[in-house]
Amino acid sequence: MNKDIFEGKWNQIRGLITKKWGEITDDDFTKIKGDSTRLFGFLQEKFGVTKEEAQKHLTSLNLDDIKEGISDKASDLLGKLKR
Repeated sequence: MNKDIFEGKWNQIRGLITKKWGEITDDDFTKIKGDSTRLFGFLQEKFGVTKEEAQKHLTSLNLDDIKEGISDKASDLLGKLKR
């Protein structure tokens, strides 16, 4: 994910991060300031993961979130079709 996309989706990414690593505080997020380099450095330091591992976790969380959204929409559509 490039820097512009990362910054543009910061609130969504922040939510995904909170799902995975709930112990990250608002102060931590304030220090990270939506910057991907700071985020990956923070995750490396706090949780002992590599940058690549952190990226993999975020990608996985994002994909899970997308799958969940698609599943919800499909269920809604199926419900409408049954009416």
